[in-house]
Amino acid sequence: MYEMFYRQTANFPTDDETKKQYTWCCVNKIKQLFPAGLSDITEKMNDSTKLAIMRAGADCAMGIRHKVNIWNEETLKQLKLQFYSYPEMKYLPKKSKDEYVDCLAFEVKTEYPNGLGEENTAKRQAEIKKAIEKARTHCLKLVVNKLLETKGKKAISKHLDTVGAAKF
Repeated sequence: MYEMFYRQTANFPTDDETKKQYTWCCVNKIKQLFPAGLSDITEKMNDSTKLAIMRAGADCAMGIRHKVNIWNEETLKQLKLQFYSYPEMKYLPKKSKDEYVDCLAFEVKTEYPNGLGEENTAKRQAEIKKAIEKARTHCLKLVVNKLLETKGKKAISKHLDTVGAAKF
């Protein structure tokens, strides 16, 4: 497991010690989640196990994100994983989920072109949270409006009723 997580750090623009910290963080989280171990670490794992492993990586990446000050493939991937956990995702049709997450990532990258910064203060976290909330509102409106244009209001209402979503 250590090697698997360490390979993920290849794209981290940080020092080797930080990469090792990330890797051990992931391994320790997996040990906590699966105290009896995992019998198979391949593509054959069930979705909930894969998701738990991805979340462990995302959690640990958040811990080192303050040391990474630029956008790269890995930090963007970890940010998007967090977006997929937002409650509104369960109400979106499958095809719209990626579009919504891409929109959120674009909004955050536009707001913070040099990364989310090294400061890890309560004020900075509140500022970032506010920017993400604003992006969530904006991107959700864009996605819903696009759905309304392409599928029509009746189809959207039917979908929302099917998943038990509140009326917009």
